[in-house]
Amino acid sequence: MNRRLLLTVGALVAATSLSSCSTFKSADVAARVNGKELTRAELDVITAKATGGDEARSVIGDWIRLAVLGGDLIGVASKDDLAARRAQAVIDLSSPYMGDAETNYAKGLDGSPALCLGAIPMDAGADTAAVLADLAAGTTWADAAKKYSTNTDFAQNGGLVLDQSGANCVAPSVFKPELIDALTTAKATIGNPVVIDVGGKPAVVLLRPFEDLTPSDRAILVQPQVAADLSKRLAATTIYVNPRFGRWDAKAVSVVALGT
Repeated sequence: MNRRLLLTVGALVAATSLSSCSTFKSADVAARVNGKELTRAELDVITAKATGGDEARSVIGDWIRLAVLGGDLIGVASKDDLAARRAQAVIDLSSPYMGDAETNYAKGLDGSPALCLGAIPMDAGADTAAVLADLAAGTTWADAAKKYSTNTDFAQNGGLVLDQSGANCVAPSVFKPELIDALTTAKATIGNPVVIDVGGKPAVVLLRPFEDLTPSDRAILVQPQVAADLSKRLAATTIYVNPRFGRWDAKAVSVVALGT
C-alpha cells in the first residue's frame, strides 16, 4: 500500500465535505457508505472483538475509505486484510492511467513527479567499476547491492532508497538538493546507473526502470488523474457512522468520538 496516495485520497474526502449522517440508524450497523454496510459482527471480526474506543473508530474509518475507493468489502478478515484491500483499490483506480505514469516517469530528473532511487554505498577507494561491470553483465540490482553495499540496510532491502514510511518513490523535493545536483551532474537517466560522491564516499545510484516499480509505486506517478477520478465518485457519497462508535469528521478524514 502506498501511504502518500491514500493521504491524498483522504484530503479529497475532506475537501468535498461529502460525509453526512443518514436519517436512519441501525443498531447492528457500524457504518454505511452509499448503502454498503459494515455490520457490528463484521467489525468484531476485523478487530478481533476489540471494538471499543479509538481502535474501533480507526477500523471503521479505514473501512469507509475502502468503500469510497470502490474496493472489495466482502469478508474482510483482519486489519491487515483491510489495509491490503485499500492499497489494491488505489492500484485499481490508477490502472487506466499507466500510460501517463510511464510517460511522466520517463522525464526523470527533468520533471518526473517522483523519483525511485536505488543506491549501493561503498567505502572510499572502492572499485565502483566492478559494480557497473556486474550490472552490465546481467547481475540484478538487488544482488549487486547484497554483494557490494557497505551499508547493511541497502544490502538487505534490495538496494532501495526508502523514506521514513518505507516508500521508495517520493517527490524530488524530498531529497537533499546536493543529491539531485550530483545526479544531474552525472547525467543520470532512467535505468542507467551512475557513480556519485556521497559524504566523501562513492555510491552507485540508479533511477530505477519503470518496469521494476511496484503497482503502488506507479500509482504515485498519476496522483492528479486518480484524484480527479475519485472526486467524481465522491460527489454522490453519503457516509453514516453509528453514534455508538462516534461520527465521521470530514475535516479530520476519520471517525471521531461524539462531542469532538
